[in-house]
Amino acid sequence: MRAKGQFTAVLTGGSSPAGIYKLLASDDYKNKIDWSKVYIFWGDERWVPLNDDLSNAKMSYATLLSHVPIPQENIFEMYKDGVTPEEYAATYEQSVRSVLGEEGKFDLILLGMGDDGHTASLFPGEAVLAEQTKWVDAYYLAPQKMYRITLTAPLINKAEKIVVVAFGEKKRTL
Repeated sequence: MRAKGQFTAVLTGGSSPAGIYKLLASDDYKNKIDWSKVYIFWGDERWVPLNDDLSNAKMSYATLLSHVPIPQENIFEMYKDGVTPEEYAATYEQSVRSVLGEEGKFDLILLGMGDDGHTASLFPGEAVLAEQTKWVDAYYLAPQKMYRITLTAPLINKAEKIVVVAFGEKKRTL
């Protein structure tokens, strides 16, 4: 934890981090962390309600967040009913800035990797890869026929620590 008295972490979705989240929620670890000083964000999210099986937040709550004493106000889900993905990307960026300040440096970012080599919602060939000013962006991913919201590469690359969690035979050659 930095001298500022908080720890900022970015969670990832998919199946790869579930074991890590369960370990952190276990009796061996959950009481060794001052969860009141932990702030949780996500690297990306499919634009689906939080109770949808495709939601990264749903998996994170099921394996970690519902099992540790973290204040709800320290958790920043990447979805909100009643707004567009683009509107919420701007709101989410303001939330990130309010916690991180203008430095924009997370303590830890966990990233997964898809079978096609994408991380966060930074898919090969998508325009979001060229984003240089926004910290958070949203766009329609045509091959999946859905909107995605994601932290951008410039923000991700500033992190103190980045851990890529990747399992699976299909990812071996990427």
